[in-house]
Amino acid sequence: MIRKFMILFLFVVLLTACNRNDDYFLSNPSFNSSAELETIWYKIVDENGHSKNTTVPYEKISVLLHFDSGSFSVGAIVYSLHTGGKVGDYKFDIFTCFDRGSTLECSNGKISSEVEELPEEIMIEDVMDILSEVDLDQLLTYLRDEYNILNVEDTIVSISYRSYNNEMINNLDNDEYINVLYSDGYYHIGESFALNGIKVEISVGFRMGEQEQNFKVYFD
Repeated sequence: MIRKFMILFLFVVLLTACNRNDDYFLSNPSFNSSAELETIWYKIVDENGHSKNTTVPYEKISVLLHFDSGSFSVGAIVYSLHTGGKVGDYKFDIFTCFDRGSTLECSNGKISSEVEELPEEIMIEDVMDILSEVDLDQLLTYLRDEYNILNVEDTIVSISYRSYNNEMINNLDNDEYINVLYSDGYYHIGESFALNGIKVEISVGFRMGEQEQNFKVYFD
């Protein structure tokens, strides 16, 4: 799954490379909390000329984080704005920032989508309000302790937003990762559960040598 994360974001880079506007650069400091990630997020939003009240399709928001030596850093942040088009050929401006060592290289471009229906939009402020309820460090600690995951060489965290309509999630449906529900202050593992509404979906991949342990955590 860790490789899939990287392939996904590489695909986004290639998608925007042919039609990019001027790049800009931001510092990419290590951080330990969602509040610090929020600061980075708003710097990017401001540089792109957007505000807290700008609306974005929630399904076109992606965040990739690395975790190393007790701290997080941004691997990538991607979001899009709907700009026009028609059914089957909707147009979007896409805004990307990718890690270049201790620097984020950011740019924007244009993409099309063949979807038949536009996803619901969410204000940029609400994007971070939802994520601010997630304790990222506690999440990783819980998964490592619960599954006795040792000698971790690499940890990647992928954050996205999804909408569900009373959809049942069952661990038996997928053998690539373990589904976990966080609800009412507790993690629930090994249970089937129904999801409804917009949720934060966090995929976590631990790499230990040639082995991987992968999770998909839904925050209700």
